[in-house]
Amino acid sequence: MNLSCCCVSDKAEGELDLSAATLTEGAVGPVPLEHEPAIYDGKSGTLETFDIELDVSKMTSPPFSIDRTDPELILFTTVADDQPDENGRSLKPFDALAKVNGATPDADTLQKLRKDTTDGKKVKLSIIRPAEREVLLKKPGELGITVNHKKSSAAMWIASFKPGLATQWNDGHPDKCIALHDRIVSINGDSGSPTELIQKLKTEDTLILQLRHYGMGK
Repeated sequence: MNLSCCCVSDKAEGELDLSAATLTEGAVGPVPLEHEPAIYDGKSGTLETFDIELDVSKMTSPPFSIDRTDPELILFTTVADDQPDENGRSLKPFDALAKVNGATPDADTLQKLRKDTTDGKKVKLSIIRPAEREVLLKKPGELGITVNHKKSSAAMWIASFKPGLATQWNDGHPDKCIALHDRIVSINGDSGSPTELIQKLKTEDTLILQLRHYGMGK
């Protein structure tokens, strides 16, 4: 079976909690969409992109924490309950951060975001809400994927492909393809730790993957 896994030890930049007092620089890149995503239609099968303006001064708890263990895709993990904006929008776990006040997120903009939230200022965030996808892979055959994670990752992500069951799925299901940086949130109904899920990838013959898809290429 062709499956690779890379689990690197956590460093300070692995997870950023905006309620913390410090922020260590880490590699943060833009979020390059492969296409203009469809307007969200209330279903889980399409990407949604939107802007949200949060008035942190009205919140009773820190607004969110961020997972940046994948240097090319910044995700929200925990989010406060009292953070809808004037349009009723609110953040959800696994939403991706595309821009902060119109700027591509990097170490400087994340530092300013932390300061603004600490100071109780309004912040405007551009958000990518992932599509929820279910993928069925059946062995025999090589999976042909590399997955990556750190201990603080919200979920492991697809790091690379080789010819195998995953690419065969993509060829047959272009509207439900697996892509780089997609997060695997459960396998066969189990949303356990990355170590547990990797064991399922290795040992189980039928794999039903629940993914969060961000449209970052095939």
